[in-house]
Amino acid sequence: MALLWCVVSLVLIVLALAAAVKIYSVVTVGRCTSTRDMSGKTVIITGGSRGIGKETARELCRRKARVILACRDVSSARATAEEIARDTGVRPLCMRLDLCSFASIRQFASQVVAQEQRLDVLINNAGILSIADDAWFCVSRFRAKKNEEDRRRARARSGSFEE
Repeated sequence: MALLWCVVSLVLIVLALAAAVKIYSVVTVGRCTSTRDMSGKTVIITGGSRGIGKETARELCRRKARVILACRDVSSARATAEEIARDTGVRPLCMRLDLCSFASIRQFASQVVAQEQRLDVLINNAGILSIADDAWFCVSRFRAKKNEEDRRRARARSGSFEE
């Protein structure tokens, strides 16, 4: 009888531990548990005015990072920055960046290089959600042209001018 009692007790302990591990994993899975201080770090977040980008910016501001919201809609980014500043006491910077425009990308990069001494983290949150069929033609035409330019440049660097 004592052996049966020991086995039952052992099984219950194992089940309790398994349940505790399961509950812990459900509660913490998918959540960042780091509390690392980001003071002195500069972070750029593309698409930081909404959704995941906004919440990432909020968390990094809580950790005292210098956050730059790189967004197409600067007025929306400013509203987000105000909200984050109220919540965290740290106000993110807002800069215009339209990832569909190479001119905007170049201007943004120049502005960052001129204003910032360093960049520690780049979070590429923004992206193309969908693209129309006629736009695919433009994208593929642009990519083909860039590939040809790259091929010519590589050939010129190698000293070979054969076609």
